[in-house]
Amino acid sequence: MSNAESLEIIGDIASQQWGLCTAKQASNEGVTPLTLSRLGQKGSLVRIRHGVYATIGTTISPALEVKAQWLALQPEQMAADRIHDPALASEAVISHTTAAELWGIGDLWPDGVHFTISKRRQSRQPEVQFHRDQLKDHEWTLHPEHSLPVTTAARTIVDLARDGHEPDHLLDLIADAGARKLVQEQELLAAFSGREALLGATKGNQQDLQELWKDCFPKDDPQEYVEEAVEKSLHPIFQQMDELTRRVSVHSEVLNKAFESMLGNSPVEDMLKKMQTDYVTAVNHVIQRPLGDPHATTPTAKDETRSDRLSVTRNSEASRDEHQ
Repeated sequence: MSNAESLEIIGDIASQQWGLCTAKQASNEGVTPLTLSRLGQKGSLVRIRHGVYATIGTTISPALEVKAQWLALQPEQMAADRIHDPALASEAVISHTTAAELWGIGDLWPDGVHFTISKRRQSRQPEVQFHRDQLKDHEWTLHPEHSLPVTTAARTIVDLARDGHEPDHLLDLIADAGARKLVQEQELLAAFSGREALLGATKGNQQDLQELWKDCFPKDDPQEYVEEAVEKSLHPIFQQMDELTRRVSVHSEVLNKAFESMLGNSPVEDMLKKMQTDYVTAVNHVIQRPLGDPHATTPTAKDETRSDRLSVTRNSEASRDEHQ
């Protein structure tokens, strides 16, 4: 298999999962690890971590590295197969500081890539950390931007509290999550039920928690709520309008190109020029009509002579009547 064929296969796989391809996925399609290694050395691929490569043009970011680590947990499976199967997706869920980073809450120092797993396992990657736990269905979700299984903001904050993060840091996380509307106060109260002491409150006293984070949840603005509801209901219509606009633009472009190609054809060009001349003549004809008669036509030189004769005849008849 040539390098070009290998790159085509890798590109097809990577186009379905953030620009990434694992060595296992490539191998299943006939691309050997040696070929991958050589393509990486030539600069045709970018090695993100052992066994995971990115195609040229893929934006390298911390989020992409998380995706690469997540793919490497089940390197033979395509991302879509794992994401759309809740049983597979829940086997390894991004959590702790990594989840906080994906949600954009807090300002914690990154300390590797964290996963909460349902079954015991180990990794040779020193930056990968596993936390064994059974997550409930409401404690994890698919990230709306990155399409990765991740603990909810509420569960993420609880995990970080259990890891021993300072209450001030936790309150910063809660404030950010509240401002971004990633968590509701009642949801957070339920998550910390029986764990109130982790935030410095008296165990079992949820009023203490509410007092601690009273400034973290902005009061609901009725007008803002209505605006969000209207925007949400109109979103499908806006999508249809965007699609219609795109189609009209495509058709307009096709027509313009067709018209330009027609102009290069002499018979067609002569016809268009004649049409233009006829059009200008017709416009001038309309402009020269007398204002009082919408049906009048512009007189010719012959008509003007006839009009003058009639005028002379009428004047002679009038003069004769006066003498009589």
